[in-house]
Amino acid sequence: MEKEIEIKQSGVKNFLEENNFEGIILSRQSNFLWFSGGRRNDVIKNEDVSLVYLFITKDKRYLIATNSDADRVMKEELEGYGFELVKFSWFNQNVFDAIKKIGIKGKIAADFYEPGLYFAEGDLAYIRKNMTSFEVERYKKFCSDYAKTITNYCLGLRKKLTEIELAAGLNYECYKRGIRMPVLMIGSDERIFSFKHPCSTNKKIDKYVLIATVGEREGICANVTRCVYFGKIPAELMERHHAVNYVINKFYANAIPGKTTKELFEIGKEAYKEVGYDGEWESHIQGGISGYKPLEFEVNAVTDIKISNNNIMAFNPTIKGTKSEDPILTKNNSSEITVFDKRWPFEEIEVDGKKFKRPLIMEL
Repeated sequence: MEKEIEIKQSGVKNFLEENNFEGIILSRQSNFLWFSGGRRNDVIKNEDVSLVYLFITKDKRYLIATNSDADRVMKEELEGYGFELVKFSWFNQNVFDAIKKIGIKGKIAADFYEPGLYFAEGDLAYIRKNMTSFEVERYKKFCSDYAKTITNYCLGLRKKLTEIELAAGLNYECYKRGIRMPVLMIGSDERIFSFKHPCSTNKKIDKYVLIATVGEREGICANVTRCVYFGKIPAELMERHHAVNYVINKFYANAIPGKTTKELFEIGKEAYKEVGYDGEWESHIQGGISGYKPLEFEVNAVTDIKISNNNIMAFNPTIKGTKSEDPILTKNNSSEITVFDKRWPFEEIEVDGKKFKRPLIMEL
């Protein structure tokens, strides 16, 4: 783990030197997880900025917190990884007092807004997007576990569950395996034909359900959607699903190092036209570069970020009533779909000379 942290510190050091900063404060959960190699600082689950901070200089790294959290986080999360502990009093001090105690007097940056500080979240996102070999190894293991967990759970589904009950059950199965779910949307029957983001309700599931998720373990996200039908799948719905699988494979085939998110946006628009659903892309985002957030950079008409080796691309094209969504890990020669379970029904589609396996709608 320390080797991975050293790589992260090297990237931060370059940023600090290029911008003449003495250090940077990391408090967002995504950045704490990224820099520490998957260690957690989130005491409050629904706030991004934590009670626990990292302060990174060109050659040192500090854990900064009050007595409430300092000893626990050091002992259970960061001990042995080269962090120095600095405490401050919760009742009359803050993180900036702790930084003064360290002896820092020059310019600093932070991943949150504060008058007088440089807001560096955009810079950090660009550094985060390129996965180290350590992260790639962890991510592949997580994605394999996630694929099996989703398949196991869906094979046991029965009609008349409510959307909320389905969500609660899947969340429980994932949490047992150390997988958190920052996104979990369940849309069934007519709701999924009406809404692109179907937050779960008490509606009972009759014939069809779409399960849209983002799983996260050790900070890194996997954006995954699966569809289940109780009974015979209508031909029109299956035709739409074949079409949306073609669109995502068009994205996959062209998501190679050197391409940009803006270029992929235009390629995706053309793919919708090829399958007879021109303009359908306008009703839902098409995905982008993922990582320590479900989306670090979107594929759209204005974002122009170059794809690199070991980026996680999370595409999610939709055609009314269905969606195709799985992350792919970019490689120089051939990209790799990371969430796959052969027990789930799938089809293999060739696009631009490349073949990718895509989940179909599961019949139960």
